[in-house]
Amino acid sequence: EPRLRALMAFMRNPKRMLQSIKESWDSICLQPDDLCLREERFQNGHMIAIYWETVSRWIMMRAKRDAAALRTPLFLLQAADASSPPMPVDIAAKLMNKTAPRETGGMHGLLPIHLGMRVRLLEALDLGRGLVKDAEGEVVHIVPNELDEDMVDVAFARGEPVLYLRHLPKGIWIRMYKYAHA
Repeated sequence: EPRLRALMAFMRNPKRMLQSIKESWDSICLQPDDLCLREERFQNGHMIAIYWETVSRWIMMRAKRDAAALRTPLFLLQAADASSPPMPVDIAAKLMNKTAPRETGGMHGLLPIHLGMRVRLLEALDLGRGLVKDAEGEVVHIVPNELDEDMVDVAFARGEPVLYLRHLPKGIWIRMYKYAHA
């Protein structure tokens, strides 16, 4: 597509935007009231990005929207709040401010998760059984830490949409799509 080629060339070397490039860009930009955003293919489609800084925003946006659509609370899990021995301040700050798990020992700084959430493995866990990188599954059960149970019960009773867990959950159960074992 010549228009796309011109747009990509401009993005790689943005010197002067021609009117034709501006028109191409404007023609592909969606507006918040665009009806196609309500179509199933947009509601349930995958978003593609190159940079984790972009992906991280989409993870939170998608998690909030999907949890609301499923009428289930969104749990926010912080990667680390305390460690023994104490974590150096610069490493703790990096953990909470970096979005790319490859920069934080494979952890998300803040992980939104809810029942029914589709997930994808970042690393291979069991090659022989199909638990490979990018294998997909669905969250089927979240077991909060007993120190958070009262807060979780109150939040469920009030219908609060977002729960910030203060302690590591006892477990998160995921049903993998192409995996028949436990």
